[in-house]
Amino acid sequence: MKFYKSTKRLPSGFIHLLFSLSLLLLSFENFSQSIDSIALAYRNAKNDTTKCDLLSEWGSLLFQDYPDSARKIWSTGLKLAEKNYAGSVSGPLKKKFALQVANGLSNIAASYSQKGEWELAVEYDKKSLRIREEYADLEGIANCLNNLGFVYTRQGDLASAMDAYFKCLKISEESKDSLGIGHSLLNIGSGFYRQGDYEEALKFLQRALKIREQIKDKKGVATALNNIAVVYDAKLDYENSLKMYLRVLDIYESMNRKRGIAETYNNIGNVYNQKKEHREAMKFYEMSYAIHKEINNELGIARVLVDMSKANSILGNDKVALLQAENGLELSKKNKLLEYIMDAADQLRLLYRKKGDFAKALDMNDLFIQIKDSLSSEKAKKASIRTQFQFEFDKKEALMKEEKEKQQMLAELKETQQRTVVWVFIIGLLIVAGFSVYIYYRLQVTRQQKQIINKKNAENELLLSEIHHRVKNNLQVISSLLSLQERSTENEGAKSAILEGKERVKSMELVHKMLYQNSKFSGIEMHDYVNKLTLGLIESYGLSKDEVELNTKFEPLTLDVDTAVPLGLIMNELIVNSLKYAKNSTQKLNLKIELQINKDKALQLILADNGKGKVADIEKSNSFGLKIVKALIRQLNGIMEINEAHGLNYTIAFKNFKLIN
Repeated sequence: MKFYKSTKRLPSGFIHLLFSLSLLLLSFENFSQSIDSIALAYRNAKNDTTKCDLLSEWGSLLFQDYPDSARKIWSTGLKLAEKNYAGSVSGPLKKKFALQVANGLSNIAASYSQKGEWELAVEYDKKSLRIREEYADLEGIANCLNNLGFVYTRQGDLASAMDAYFKCLKISEESKDSLGIGHSLLNIGSGFYRQGDYEEALKFLQRALKIREQIKDKKGVATALNNIAVVYDAKLDYENSLKMYLRVLDIYESMNRKRGIAETYNNIGNVYNQKKEHREAMKFYEMSYAIHKEINNELGIARVLVDMSKANSILGNDKVALLQAENGLELSKKNKLLEYIMDAADQLRLLYRKKGDFAKALDMNDLFIQIKDSLSSEKAKKASIRTQFQFEFDKKEALMKEEKEKQQMLAELKETQQRTVVWVFIIGLLIVAGFSVYIYYRLQVTRQQKQIINKKNAENELLLSEIHHRVKNNLQVISSLLSLQERSTENEGAKSAILEGKERVKSMELVHKMLYQNSKFSGIEMHDYVNKLTLGLIESYGLSKDEVELNTKFEPLTLDVDTAVPLGLIMNELIVNSLKYAKNSTQKLNLKIELQINKDKALQLILADNGKGKVADIEKSNSFGLKIVKALIRQLNGIMEINEAHGLNYTIAFKNFKLIN
């Protein structure tokens, strides 16, 4: 049995498709709402400082999937900030605009870095760094140094990169910035790895992982684990390397980070390739390649093409391997990735020599040697060690200075305490008088603030109602489109599938409709919701109230949206199942639905019919609807029991739910 199968942690087949689609729909809805919210705030913004901040946030949302659009928005924000900076006088406002200019420069540098335009990235980062140093923006200086270190690394200048990373670490430690410390440690560890010093690399990377775990930075934890896995791989410790990569994969899947998932698949493929399990490696390479193509990530495509070429060459697929390596070299040159160019050239010189094309093999050998010489790490390694020694020395000097200043402060404090006693009585009298005036003033301010808050609450309720109305309308449009598709489809199986999909959409639409029609925007009264849902399904399947006897028993429960939506979808699937199958096996369908809090303080749903369904048939079923039910039950941390008692009887208890008072 292969390693990745035995773990049962990697999605495959239809389950993987369903998982990806559901995350895509949820992330797209959240993404669209965030964009709408920022666009609305930008239109209503009354000053340029707010507009600059909103444009920066807007670009950040678009950057991962739409980098060119993000750069245009950031450029607009940068021009606005530069205009205000040039026209402002000295003082806090000028500093505010100066730092917004610096932030805009850093954002544009990141966009150039993402496209592999390293010279432009360095130019913009250095401009940003000069402004931040002028205004003593320590956090901004640290970020610029980290960004410069990354670009220097990509250019093969490890000495400059390590110098930037150690300077950044020093600033972050002085300002006690845990996130910045973790970032710097991660980069320094990666630098030592590139120099071949694996033990030193592990020391820094494990410190980075510990800090990222303490501050609960999921993305940072994934990055640290990934780099630790790379070091284990270099040490030929493949089992530990695979364990680290699988933890990374879990995190990226929970965050729906496609690029991270693709890169992790590629890394796992490399481990299997080194373990001589080349066919297993190809499975992961192919999954990685598909995702990189989907998100149009040329850097990832270049890397995975060369790795696939190596595996195919060993498997005897030389023609495919040659084409993949050539394409990988072309993309690496386009994006100016020296390490990738060297790797592709190394692979091509072997393939051309194997083919008998010695002229091309010699050209690739020359290219390989040229890049390898330019990336020689010996000089950089010595420079980084000197930098580390300097860093430790500066740190020790800072501690000694701090201790001296502490002793001086204690002496000054003692002298100050003696003078303070004289003033205590006078200040006490002044405080009593001032406090009386302050109390009167605060009463006036509180009254005004209460009026403002009440007005804002009314506006927020109106806006929230409008949001739920818009979501309901969008779901209604989807339902209408499915109805049109149903009428234009002749295949009965397809019609049935479309009808079921339409009912699922209606169950979610009903939640948002009930939210904006009453004053409780955060909760759904379940008895009313289930009655409307059930009667709507009965009508959709062409049945009358006389043909179905509905018995419901509900405690007065109002659930939050995150519980009501999946619970509604579960009931939708089970009721549809009864209407489709149980109705055909009895003269009059008796449908019982109960929802209450059981003795274990869990939310318990009981749904039963009087049909002739069998538990064995349900357990063997591989239907889409049942898969949805099981997935949603897991989401709510639920347990489902099915038994036969004058028909099928479903009992589901959920632990993850939230009641709204």
